[in-house]
Amino acid sequence: AARATFEETTWLLWNGALPTARELESFRVTLVAARTLSPAIITLLRDCARKAIDPMDALRIAVGTISLDVAAAVGGNADAGAAAAIVARCPTIVAAFWRLRRGLEPIAPRSDLDHAANFLYMLTGDAPDPGRVRDARSRRDLQTTDAGRLKGMPGPLITQYQLRMRFGGVDNM
Repeated sequence: AARATFEETTWLLWNGALPTARELESFRVTLVAARTLSPAIITLLRDCARKAIDPMDALRIAVGTISLDVAAAVGGNADAGAAAAIVARCPTIVAAFWRLRRGLEPIAPRSDLDHAANFLYMLTGDAPDPGRVRDARSRRDLQTTDAGRLKGMPGPLITQYQLRMRFGGVDNM
């Protein structure tokens, strides 16, 4: 799993084994279908940006609303549907809020890009350079390593610590 994609790693954590090719493709389709934010979440993020809410608070607020518009559960399991929606939408939320804080409009996710490439695309609007996608994946690996060392710290504190230590803060991502 050391060279696994985000999608493969998520599947591994949820299911205890790496996915088969068919499972991975099905999971990717599920995540892609759940990436788009509702207009209500975009409005909420606009309000957060206008009021200069802390990025971690804006993420927490927006994630808390995801269950309001999860239309269909995965395989009849409401928890799996909500979990997939959270995993799929968090990068969209972060990218949208990042752009809104800078006076830019959010960019809709693309269905032809994997999780990391799509996140970079939503930040810039440009097709991501494969080297930059590789760097983003490396940063994720560093964050995962840090999280293992920081067991016991509340989740938001770990994330804020990691962002400050690795990248100088949220604005430098």
